[in-house]
Amino acid sequence: MAKVHAVLALILLLPIVARPVHAERIEIPAFDSVVVGGLVIGFDQLLNESRCPAGLECFWEGDATIQIHVSRNGDDRHDYELHTHPDFGSVVTYDGWSLALVELRPYPPPDTVPVPEDYVAVLEVEKALPAGAVSWSAMKSRF
Repeated sequence: MAKVHAVLALILLLPIVARPVHAERIEIPAFDSVVVGGLVIGFDQLLNESRCPAGLECFWEGDATIQIHVSRNGDDRHDYELHTHPDFGSVVTYDGWSLALVELRPYPPPDTVPVPEDYVAVLEVEKALPAGAVSWSAMKSRF
């Protein structure tokens, strides 16, 4: 019984933070969509491609912008712009999910411009527990 009280005391004294319960890296080809955890995530279009071409030296590294849409089971669709440059917004949240653009392929070559159909967005999609909650696996790892 004393051990149970000690464990309960430790649980109450340890800081409890939101922990991700689901994190997944997904690839979405341009003009396509995928389903992750009940979310429909689509790569609608390339809005801008101004990244410095590979192998060249540029004054600024540039930025590419894509438009995505997110909905839950096809309802309540929201459109977002994601940038490759983190200063301009590479992460959005939707219904407790975080969506981060971690890569946009292909990287522009120095001699040609890729066509929009060739692009693939790589997103990291993560769902966190509500603040103050902790997952069972996180609790077990403390002991």
